[in-house]
Amino acid sequence: MRIHPFVDGNGRTSRIMATLILLLHNFNIADYFTLDEYYNQDRQAYVDALKSADKNHDLTIWLEYFCQGVLYSIDKVKSEVLNLAQITSKYDDTIELTPNEISVLTLLEEKIILKTEIFKI
Repeated sequence: MRIHPFVDGNGRTSRIMATLILLLHNFNIADYFTLDEYYNQDRQAYVDALKSADKNHDLTIWLEYFCQGVLYSIDKVKSEVLNLAQITSKYDDTIELTPNEISVLTLLEEKIILKTEIFKI
């Protein structure tokens, strides 16, 4: 088992696939964030997580790192939404949310419970 099947483009391919898998399960993250930002912040941590999967044939460290990236991205969106809510509240509800945006906000609120449960393991 190798986590790097291609000579080039492994990261881009895997992030596209992850986005597709999330989309197929009704998590349309593409409208709200990309996974690249988190992984580009600390390239050494990214490479170390990948190397661990290649060396040990165990995806645990990589999956934990990947999930931390998703969680970071969701937290960032949540923060931006809350900041936007504070700004727009001054303008008598001039911005209306779509049902999808409301469901994303609900998911973000529920995420706090999930985060707590995930990291208890």
